[in-house]
Amino acid sequence: MKRRNSIVLLALGILVIMGCMTGCSESLGQMAEKSAEANQSVSLPEQYRIAYEVTDSNGKTVTVEKAKDESGNIYFRSGEIEKLFIKTSDNQYSIYEKDNDGNFKLLSDWKGHTATYVQNETKDFLKYAETSSSQTNKSTGDCKVLERDCEGYEMKIGAGNTAVTYTIKTDKETGVCLTYEKTSGNKNNVGVNNEETFKCALFQTENITMPEYSN
Repeated sequence: MKRRNSIVLLALGILVIMGCMTGCSESLGQMAEKSAEANQSVSLPEQYRIAYEVTDSNGKTVTVEKAKDESGNIYFRSGEIEKLFIKTSDNQYSIYEKDNDGNFKLLSDWKGHTATYVQNETKDFLKYAETSSSQTNKSTGDCKVLERDCEGYEMKIGAGNTAVTYTIKTDKETGVCLTYEKTSGNKNNVGVNNEETFKCALFQTENITMPEYSN
């Protein structure tokens, strides 16, 4: 009986090891995603203007920005796209977009766009603001970004020339991610250039104004 049990345990152990071997390559690729999982503790200020410089896999950098004033009006920019969401009631907005002359014009007469709709339209911003360190990341202590107090995190995958280091810096007051960078152990940055990185370029929390607009 003992011999039989030992064989069973040995077989189970082999299955576990095989499962790890087939899944390890996937988990390495997924660890980067885990390090950028949604941060439920983000608390955006009552009014703010936050802008990111986002660099894609081709090295192209675009600006992603969102602003909210004390009246609840919202400005959003992603690359060349710019929109205004002007609050018309407690949970409804009118949408303005830039015309060929660079002026914000009313997109339509419909004024019933909800806050949920606006959040969906500006989700690109939240993708960066809500990036969080996973529990497996190592804290690197206090740091500063744009003169704001932050907590730094670091995660290293691989070793030697194949190592990739992920660095995240999160604003202490709001939980908003301000930096997400990747560096490689080799001079050609292999394993890094195929992924997106970003850093906060602007963080304001008072005297927020909206661009001029007209109907």
